[in-house]
Amino acid sequence: MKALLLDSGGVLVRPDGALIAAKAAEIGITVSSALAVAAIHRADRNRDVGPSDGRPFAAYWADVVGCPHRLAVRLWTEVLADVPPIRLWSIANPDAVRFLGQLDRAVPRYVVTNSEGDAHHELRECGLRTLVDGVLDSTQLGICKPDPRMFQMAAHAMRVALDDCGYISDTLDAPSDAGVRHVLYDPFDVYRADRGLPVELRITRLTQLLPASGSALAGAVGA
Repeated sequence: MKALLLDSGGVLVRPDGALIAAKAAEIGITVSSALAVAAIHRADRNRDVGPSDGRPFAAYWADVVGCPHRLAVRLWTEVLADVPPIRLWSIANPDAVRFLGQLDRAVPRYVVTNSEGDAHHELRECGLRTLVDGVLDSTQLGICKPDPRMFQMAAHAMRVALDDCGYISDTLDAPSDAGVRHVLYDPFDVYRADRGLPVELRITRLTQLLPASGSALAGAVGA
């Protein structure tokens, strides 16, 4: 992989678990800040690989947390209505900070994200904007992932071929048959037991991609 495309939410920036836990407590859900965030990853995984039954994200989240579905639906309705994305997604992922800080600056890196138009601001507030070369925000573009045009635009901006790019995301949202090499970032190891995932690599730490990591994936970026 000669260049990197990176998702923002879940990879570079994490949601504020303490904020979610506090909002949950207001309506009678007891959940730790750590579980509030981990449940988001588990819920996304269950939607990715589970049956297409049309259940809302909140129901999957409730299953993980162990609370009534009606309360989870109320919680996430209120969170999404009352909490600006810049406040909800406001925690820099320490793994991403280490990874981008140690990654050879000669390796191009671009953010490709489905966002409410706040991706640039979120990354600046978290101190990560200077560590990437550019940001493509779905709301600003008028198209969203997995539309391959977003990935093609980022590759063009980095002056590399799309099939030389690795796309790092925490869900199975890469475009099919677009040529991009999908790296699934699975920090909570929720996809561990799944077989036949449409990804090239599955990692639990971004730093596994660094040449100095000593892992079997060392040197995957920049080769």
